[in-house]
Amino acid sequence: MLRFRLALLCCLLCVPWAAAQPAELAPLTSVPGDPARGRAVVRDAGKASCLICHAMPIPEEPDHGAIGPSLAGIGSRAGPGALRRRLVDPAADNPGSVMPAYHRVDGRERVLSRLRGQPIYTAQEVEDVVAYLATLTDPAAPVPSPSPAVPEDGAARSGAFYLGAATRRLQEDEFLNPGMFAVDRGRELFHRPAGDDGRACATCHDDGSIGAMAARYPRYEAARRGIVDLAGAIDAMRRDKLGAPPLGRESEDMLALSAFLAWAAKGQRRDVDIEGPARPFFEQGREFFATRRGQLNLACAQCHDALAGAKLRGDKISQGQIDGFPIYRLMWRSMASVHRMFAWCNTALGAEPFASGSPEYLALEFYLAWRGRDLPVAAPGVRR
Repeated sequence: MLRFRLALLCCLLCVPWAAAQPAELAPLTSVPGDPARGRAVVRDAGKASCLICHAMPIPEEPDHGAIGPSLAGIGSRAGPGALRRRLVDPAADNPGSVMPAYHRVDGRERVLSRLRGQPIYTAQEVEDVVAYLATLTDPAAPVPSPSPAVPEDGAARSGAFYLGAATRRLQEDEFLNPGMFAVDRGRELFHRPAGDDGRACATCHDDGSIGAMAARYPRYEAARRGIVDLAGAIDAMRRDKLGAPPLGRESEDMLALSAFLAWAAKGQRRDVDIEGPARPFFEQGREFFATRRGQLNLACAQCHDALAGAKLRGDKISQGQIDGFPIYRLMWRSMASVHRMFAWCNTALGAEPFASGSPEYLALEFYLAWRGRDLPVAAPGVRR
């Protein structure tokens, strides 16, 4: 989780440090900053490593970012007071900056309870980082050459497009794709009797008729007066048609059955109708996508729209499309729903997540389904 949290931090410094010329800011502590401690802070994955966004003269680190400018020579381009001001509150000098304020705690929405009132950097950590950056006075210091960003042309692109070659091969080869184990389990559940009278999903739906089922969700349903996704539809049909207990949104069986149905819809585009009574839910999802939240005070759109295709250390930022869900996530060694991914992203921002199946996440999923409506279903995806 920390790695991704830091990846989100990399939205920092879209405007070069040298260009802003921030006002001087006095030291935050009476203890002078220590360059050695500051160097450790900027490398620490748990403390917002600058390397996620920037190339730096730290040769022992194999991967460097390319979103912000190189920090080689930054100490000769900006004084300690200007560096300190940029770290503490970059928006004070550039209101359009998406760099998180490392030493502000006000104006943040839905911050995780354990992080409330805490800045990203303590005052002493700010001083230590400033002291280290001030030592970087050689603009010719060797740094890794940035890899080119993926050109974005406005077309919707699957998350698989941004994967490394090895991970993409895992997804494309159904023999190697670990998500296919869930598909096989889901197929067995689809045919397994579930209700008191011995009926199964396959009693009403044969394998040949389910290809379009997953592509119809999420959608607005008048009977529910809201958005229903595939997991909600599965449990409703089990209850209403089979008299069977719910599987539970994040259960292994639900993920398996969802994966089987999504796999059966592979290659089809989602049918997403956002008009009429569905429109308020669509707008709710769009607003969620654009709203800053958490300790980092970032919105989904700031990475997945504004920075899609840019290099984050060893990765590329994707558009945040949901065509591959449910996915097999390698770092979790398990299947994952799109709502679990939403919760993880919120937590990575230092924001309190919503519950799986919440109105907020259903609206967000509905908006993202529309946003990626030109993409065919590609489940089960594989992600790092």
